[in-house]
Formats: sequence, C-alpha cells, structure tokens
Amino acid sequence: MSQTVGTQSASGMDALFERGTLAGLAAGDIGGDGDTLAQRGFEIRLGYGLAALGDGFTSRPELGFGVSDGRRDYRVGWRLMREGRYGGSFGLSLGASLRESANDNANPAHAIGARLSARF
Repeated sequence: MSQTVGTQSASGMDALFERGTLAGLAAGDIGGDGDTLAQRGFEIRLGYGLAALGDGFTSRPELGFGVSDGRRDYRVGWRLMREGRYGGSFGLSLGASLRESANDNANPAHAIGARLSARF
C-alpha cells in the first residue's frame, strides 16, 4: 500500500525539502500550481510468490488498484524472477492496466507492457 500527496519535484531530491516546497504543502498549494491536497492518491498491490521452473525461479501474479480524486487505475500483471547467489539477477514482467477518469465522458486508457532485466 502507498499513499501520495502533492506534485513531483522538477529539481530532484534537494528540491523536495526546500522551505517553499514544505511550506506550500502545509498550506495546500505549491508555487500557485493548484491544490496539492487535491492531487493525492492511494494505491494497493497484491501479489504472491510461487516456486517455478524447478524451484530456480519465483513466479508472482499481481493485482493492483489505485484511486485519486481524478481517476481510478486497475492493474494485473505477472513477474518471473531469479536472484543469483553472487549478486546476479533475472526478471521478466508482463502487465496490463486500465485508467478510468472521474469524468464519465472521457474514454478509459489501456496499456500493456513487458520488461526484461538482467544483472551480472
């Protein structure tokens, strides 16, 4: 589970803790760009790892749901991972998502993605 409040910083980590940023967050407005408290969200992801391919890999199906004042996100995915004993790893992820706007007239956005990563 995760909860977010505010907007992203444009200048990196140092900008997140500047006096103006923190004061603006407390006031509900950063730099006059709008109400950051209205830009909050909550996300939950559920997944469970299962042994796969002779116990050498971990297979993890996932479900996710996110909500904010302006949209709802639904996610489904699957990951195949292997962590090596000496620091190497392998990962394959597949996922699909649906984003619905709070505006009933807007069309939902669909996305499908894949990711492959390896470290040696």
